[in-house]
Amino acid sequence: MDDNNKKTQSFNKIFIVDSLLDTDLQTGSELYNDNIRLGTAEQIPALESNFTRVNNKNDLVDFLKNVKAEVLNRKVGPIIHIEAHRGEEGLILRSRENVLWEDLIEHLCVINHGCGNNLLLTLAVCKGIYLTRIIKKTITGIAPFWAIIGPAEEVKAGHISRAFNQFYKELLYSFDGTKALNQLNNSIPSDAPKYSLEYCETLFRDVFKGYFNTLCSGKAKRNRVERLLTEIRKATGGRPISISLLRRYLKEKLKKENQVPQFEKFRRRFFMIDDYPENDERFPIKFEDCL
Repeated sequence: MDDNNKKTQSFNKIFIVDSLLDTDLQTGSELYNDNIRLGTAEQIPALESNFTRVNNKNDLVDFLKNVKAEVLNRKVGPIIHIEAHRGEEGLILRSRENVLWEDLIEHLCVINHGCGNNLLLTLAVCKGIYLTRIIKKTITGIAPFWAIIGPAEEVKAGHISRAFNQFYKELLYSFDGTKALNQLNNSIPSDAPKYSLEYCETLFRDVFKGYFNTLCSGKAKRNRVERLLTEIRKATGGRPISISLLRRYLKEKLKKENQVPQFEKFRRRFFMIDDYPENDERFPIKFEDCL
């Protein structure tokens, strides 16, 4: 999958996972039977696909573990497409159980690490793009996916079916993510909520920018220095310490130019560069890009 020849993802299997109720439109199975299964068999025989219906949390965990096993043992490059309802803090399954976004992210991180940051996640879930807000709380871990596609608002089942059918038709024809997303959004009414695509690079940049602006500049920087001073005084148990020298040291450490090593540490971990050296070139984001 190629977007303006800049961000690339290689995939060779599409996993459709469905946890809809019997009373719902069966958009997941329809997408698989009418589009994915036929499209992969006729157009791209080497591209595999799979449909799984999960009823409860245990089923979902088993599904995710199976994807992980295929990634690790068969070198599968996955696309995972999820069809389910959304609760306040995650997914609602057929069993009415809630799956927290944080729990889902934990499994996605393992899968994404196994495939070298090549996981594309598509969510046929109302406000599915909300998942990125959870990730934006921290960048101290690894990326849970290469990119994510989902709606920011409540969407109708009929729109979901039409949207993702057009998305995968275009993707399997052109392997162009931008064209596929455009087909998706063009297939639904103009007043319907649109779908967004977010890359892990964008998430990393936004999170680090927020971190830097919140803790390493202006008033926030001064407040952080004073907070660190208070913590250090408590830790020293009242022993004599030069507050002025310590304050100067902390201010120096928090200077913009001194944040580069911290940035690079986060970048290398988030994009798994030590385990996949090629990701250094795939994700050449710079400290200056995050200011």
